[in-house]
Amino acid sequence: SAQIARRIFDGPGRQRRTSSINVLLSSGARQLAVAAPERPPKDQLANVFLALKPEGEIATHVYHSTAPLCSRARLSRRPPEILHVTLLSLGSWWGGIPASLLDQIARAISAVRFPKVDVAFDRAMSFSSRKASAPFVLVGEDTVGVTALHLALRDAICVKGLGASRRFGCTPHMTIAYGEECYPPISISPIAWSAGSFQLVESWDGKTKHVELDRWPLL
Repeated sequence: SAQIARRIFDGPGRQRRTSSINVLLSSGARQLAVAAPERPPKDQLANVFLALKPEGEIATHVYHSTAPLCSRARLSRRPPEILHVTLLSLGSWWGGIPASLLDQIARAISAVRFPKVDVAFDRAMSFSSRKASAPFVLVGEDTVGVTALHLALRDAICVKGLGASRRFGCTPHMTIAYGEECYPPISISPIAWSAGSFQLVESWDGKTKHVELDRWPLL
């Protein structure tokens, strides 16, 4: 994932949000309200990022269609419910992102209007890593829309001075597993879908747990 300069803070968790119908924001995109998210304990480090997530049948298809490949390579797989394509990494906080900062980020993102994004992957490979396990990812050539959305979100965050850096690029990919060995690119049957929304996600470090904090539609 594209890494944004990482800051680690101690701070209060975000106030719980209530469910509501879609609200049209005058400054930009229509925001999709989500149920009150679970907040991490104060001693839990949480990584926060914007992402495209294959949901429902799409996530299940990705998981099952890549099973033989991961099995042959003896890889440790990620469950379908946390599969995603990172658009922008925002940072890491003990106890979750502070409520005040989360609200600022939400307002900045709500000004972004963007059409639905086509996501397509036709190769699988390992990314090099300094850690014991290297990420095994899906990549593709036709990811112009994903890159363009990354740039739009990055610029919206940077303009508000909220910490994202323009120095880092974006290599669209989806991590599906981890392994001790690194594998060169291999062609796979294309995996594609049209993303109609993107999410703000909080990932609990060291645990297979993603919590959706917010989401916005792609119009």
